Amino acid sequence: MKPLRIALLHLAPVLGEIDANRRLLEDATRIAASQGANWVVSPELAVSGYGFKSVIGTDWITPEPGEWLRHFCKRVRALGVNVFLSHPERDSEDNTFYNSVFFIDSHGAIAARHRKINTVSDGWSSPGSTIEPFDWNGTKVASYFAQMPIRPM
Repeated sequence: MKPLRIALLHLAPVLGEIDANRRLLEDATRIAASQGANWVVSPELAVSGYGFKSVIGTDWITPEPGEWLRHFCKRVRALGVNVFLSHPERDSEDNTFYNSVFFIDSHGAIAARHRKINTVSDGWSSPGSTIEPFDWNGTKVASYFAQMPIRPM
């Protein structure tokens, strides 16, 4: 079995600068792919930064895949990597907002989506309801974000 190379993107998104942060994600994904990564994992809320609601509100959050996510999927396909992308989304049926992770496979398809279950009380996102592992080339994969208490060492 070929080794799995995972790139964990350590980025510094600028609060509320959606377009600049998306370009940063695209550039970092390209660099990770050029270094041989099979999986690229974005930081949580890398598109918007934490605390974005008070700066830019929520009107920019769309049902996904929106225009930019479709564009990003094409880039992912061209690079031949698999990406875990943290991206806010709006549910098209009930207008509810979620802090989601999309798994975009190397063919550019959104193969799975996870809506964060343990949300912070910041007033913009609702909790998801399930954790559903998915199959990636014979490997079960699940995305799970837990709010962990920070304890002094």
